Amino acid sequence: MRFDVSLMRARARNIEKLSETALACARRSEDGLNIENNDGFDTVAEVRTVRGELTELLESISGELKAAAVDLKNFADEVEGVDLDNADELRRFDEEPPMPE
Repeated sequence: MRFDVSLMRARARNIEKLSETALACARRSEDGLNIENNDGFDTVAEVRTVRGELTELLESISGELKAAAVDLKNFADEVEGVDLDNADELRRFDEEPPMPE
C-alpha cells in the first residue's frame, strides 16, 4: 500500500477545522457557564446542547487522529530501511510499483 499524501493533507485539514470548531464550542460553553458575567446560558438544555456538540466534535477529532495514526504507521513500515538522505534510493523507492491492497 502506497502512502497517500493527499489523503493525509485532507485529514490534517479536517483535524484543524474540527479542532477549531471544538475550541470555539468549548469557549462558548465556558462563557455560558460563567455566572459572573450574568450573560450565560438560560437553560440546562442549552448546556446539554453545547456539551453534546462538543462531544461529537471530539469524537470526530479522535476518529481522524486514529485514521492518521494508521496511515503514519503504514508510511513508517513502507519507508523502513530507506535512506531518506540518499536521493538515488529515494527515487528507486518512489518508482517501485504500489503494493496491492
